[in-house]
Amino acid sequence: SGTVRFRISGPGGVHEELLVLNTNEERDLLIPASLLGEGGTLSVEAMADDPDGILAAQIAWVHLFKTPTLFELGMLRGMGLLLLQSLVVLSITLMASTFLSAPVSIILGILLHLIGSVHGYVLEGARDIDHSLAEIKPGDKNPKTPQNLDPWVLRTATTVSRGVLAVVPNFDHFDFSAWLLKDRLVSGGDLANAALKALPLIGVFVALGLLVMRFKDFG
Repeated sequence: SGTVRFRISGPGGVHEELLVLNTNEERDLLIPASLLGEGGTLSVEAMADDPDGILAAQIAWVHLFKTPTLFELGMLRGMGLLLLQSLVVLSITLMASTFLSAPVSIILGILLHLIGSVHGYVLEGARDIDHSLAEIKPGDKNPKTPQNLDPWVLRTATTVSRGVLAVVPNFDHFDFSAWLLKDRLVSGGDLANAALKALPLIGVFVALGLLVMRFKDFG
């Protein structure tokens, strides 16, 4: 018998574990699914941890299994992602309807959905603009900027964009198609992470709506 150190690395991080193994003994090594990340690949290394240890195996004896789970449960979690996204849009629409007309409230909900859908692209564009502005030297009379716009215009645009993105969640967290296209199962952690992104914002919108209804005269 001897101690073996397993090191599992993937796009989602690194996990190490020590196991005491005996010759020809079958043991289970639990690997966190979060290590798969976006890439879906893993690197598993096994090293003898004892100074005089020797580790030998045939590749045919090494198997990697996933924890069995119900397909229906995975679909239910995926539907939960869509439900959270719908609740975010619905909450701001209902909140706005307490003091705005119905068409304006619907348009506000559509705008929220559009901003959330392009959240990643806008954030990346803001970073590129910040990088361009950082290259401008003090006293440069003709700075090179995107679309030849004045630097103050770009700074104002990025500041406003970041302020809006700080309020609107990234709808990529609720995009069930991303899991389907990669043939991945939505885990409980994925659903919990999406809920942490959505529920605080939903709570704020609901609280604002109730506050307006409390003090507004609907008569």
